[in-house]
Amino acid sequence: MTEQEFFQAIGRKIKEFRKQKDMTQAEVAEIAKVNRGAIANLEAKGNGIKSADIIRRIVEATGHTMADLFLNDAEKKTFTASLTTCPS
Repeated sequence: MTEQEFFQAIGRKIKEFRKQKDMTQAEVAEIAKVNRGAIANLEAKGNGIKSADIIRRIVEATGHTMADLFLNDAEKKTFTASLTTCPS
């Protein structure tokens, strides 16, 4: 997977999250404190936003987590279980 394909996949997932919550790009942008055009470019082409912090803010604005962005349900369960069994 190229870097461009990676960011295109992120853009598609963010668009999916936004539509699940019936939110506009402008609403997400306002909550995440980013430009609506940047969200549009990310969703459409995977362009514009490369900052993990900004992507996190966008994802969280849709009510999701970075784990939701990168892990499927089975992986999230395994990851969460491993957190609870880690020694102190």
